[in-house]
Amino acid sequence: VRDAQGNLVPYSGGTGRQAAQREAIQPQAFTDEAYRAWNVTYDLTASYKPSRDVLLYATYAHTFKSGGLNLNGVPVVNGVVQTQLAQIEPEKVDHFEIGAKTQFWDRKATFNVTGFWTIIKDYQAIVNNSSTSTLRGYLANAGEVRVRGVEADFSVRPSDRFNLYVNGAYTDHEYVDFKNAPCPPELSGGGSGAVIGAPGAPGTNSPSVCDISGQWLPGISNWAFSYGAEANQPVNIFGKDGELYVGVDANSRSKFSSNASRSIYTDIDGYTLANLRVGFRTDEGLNVFTWMRNVFDKQYLEVLATTPGNTGLISGNVGDPRTYGVTVGLSF
Repeated sequence: VRDAQGNLVPYSGGTGRQAAQREAIQPQAFTDEAYRAWNVTYDLTASYKPSRDVLLYATYAHTFKSGGLNLNGVPVVNGVVQTQLAQIEPEKVDHFEIGAKTQFWDRKATFNVTGFWTIIKDYQAIVNNSSTSTLRGYLANAGEVRVRGVEADFSVRPSDRFNLYVNGAYTDHEYVDFKNAPCPPELSGGGSGAVIGAPGAPGTNSPSVCDISGQWLPGISNWAFSYGAEANQPVNIFGKDGELYVGVDANSRSKFSSNASRSIYTDIDGYTLANLRVGFRTDEGLNVFTWMRNVFDKQYLEVLATTPGNTGLISGNVGDPRTYGVTVGLSF
């Protein structure tokens, strides 16, 4: 709507309900210059081999995630569209890594270990503005994120008939600085002009924004492991020389948060999934095998999350149940 001078003014009229809806999610239009920015990506690596089977290395890498225009809508405060929030700055990533790659037992065994530390500044995320309702979040630069930890992998092949591997990782992860995050369901609701109190307490309101600095990042477990083994035996089937093999592998992970703002309703307990395969393969590239995934039919959730503007609904995706089948492959 425009006034007599042609200036855009807030929408008016309609029912009281429509007016309240516009207050929470007000229709808006704004123009902005095309987004322009330049960044330089680079990495530096130093390595040293104290022996034939040991490599030591250190790496520093600087990368970025492109910025852009905020097409999710920006806050409206007292009828004024906050166009200064229309542009989003690029994320800046600094990654440090130090590690060793080794082989021993006449190169039948391999052990690698890596320590890493990643810092993301101007982290792009959905944020809330304390001057507006929690119903409208917008994309913005939210501060700083840190991920650090240790990864290690071990594999051994004592003979052509058998091999096994074990990989593990410990990851420490958190929002270092995220003061204006959307609140989790148990703290959502918002309000203006009232005392902030416990959800549902008479005469109080939930906070419009939450400081989640120090909380977990979504989708990352502190502990994660994968492991497996395979054994084979030379055989002749239907006049074709090859090997009959049996393989098993599994992966385990500890509890993780599944929502951008950690919630008691969206933490997912850790679980282990096991897989099995039995087959026959030849040097000519024929590979016929039967397989089973999630052998023990573990019931688990892949994700639990809230959606923008929700009123307490938690949605989730369940993991695949036990599945099995047969695969025939030919490579040449």
